Amino acid sequence: MVQRVLVTPFGMVSSALSASLFSHARGLVAKDSVAYAQRFLAFAVVLSPLVTVGALIASESFSFVFGAQWEAGRAVAAWVTLYLAQKFIFDSTFSVLAMQQRQKAGMHMQAGVFFVRIAVLVAVGVCFGFSAALVAFSIASSLTYYCAAQLCFQSGNPGRLRQFVLGAMDWIFPYLVVHAWLTSGAFGVVSLSYAVWAGVRLWSFGASLHKVRSVAIVEPLK
Repeated sequence: MVQRVLVTPFGMVSSALSASLFSHARGLVAKDSVAYAQRFLAFAVVLSPLVTVGALIASESFSFVFGAQWEAGRAVAAWVTLYLAQKFIFDSTFSVLAMQQRQKAGMHMQAGVFFVRIAVLVAVGVCFGFSAALVAFSIASSLTYYCAAQLCFQSGNPGRLRQFVLGAMDWIFPYLVVHAWLTSGAFGVVSLSYAVWAGVRLWSFGASLHKVRSVAIVEPLK
């Protein structure tokens, strides 16, 4: 049920975005692939708070929408929603790989993500049960999607390590918020900390976009 309601629509949106990128972004990738990669991966900055709120809403509304018999799906909806932002970005990167004629690398990444997720799901499920397997599967999905998307844009950019660490914090914080919500543990403190972090990141993202627009306007005049 969670797969049908949440994951499938995200996949459709991701496919539409990939098609749009493929038709319009070829020139951007060829002109400045590093800058394009930075802007594209920065989508996580915007998607992170949206997915966090979506996970909380999904948790509270799932049994209300589908009936009390689906109360067990409450936690499933919350944890599954969290990795959708990373899946969205990862799926959309394949248009860029096609432009760079790196389809083989994309296939290897898809295979790696698939096997890691399955291995974590089975291993944790056998050893610790369903609840632990669900959380581990969601975390493994976010981590592998995130790393794979970063690998899609390998370059000599000196700021890659900093970007990688900041991006990792963008997907770690939502897990802390949802865990605190589901366990009723320090939710106020965790959510306030995340709100401050997300605000700073969004402000930085907005400043970066403004700088990009300014350069785009000034360069043609030169």
